[in-house]
Amino acid sequence: MKTCGLIRFIKGDISNRLAGCANYDRDRGGCIFGNKCKVESCERCSYFERAVLPTAAQLGFENILTDYTKKTNFQYMPAKANQARICSCGQALKPRQRLCRKCAENRRKQAYRDYRKRRKIKICTVL
Repeated sequence: MKTCGLIRFIKGDISNRLAGCANYDRDRGGCIFGNKCKVESCERCSYFERAVLPTAAQLGFENILTDYTKKTNFQYMPAKANQARICSCGQALKPRQRLCRKCAENRRKQAYRDYRKRRKIKICTVL
């Protein structure tokens, strides 16, 4: 596990081969989209949360997440892994599939039964 301060991680450090935040302007000393970096002023930055935090853990900087949460009072929720969706019967579904084959067949049969029931002609007998 590598350790580095949050602000140093954002600004980047050539000696430690840290690229830093892509939105940080090294010439002006602030964020490209604003006057000052939001993280430096203890505010949440949506770009930093979406792009930098997930990669910081992969690079071995686990302390960056804890420093960011302490500084901005942000609760980090990692993105969900691709979990297999399941049908109502419990069988795993493929991508772009709404129901499993068995449930789709049963639903189609039930829809046909309902249609036939609605369209059934009632015979009136006159005495």
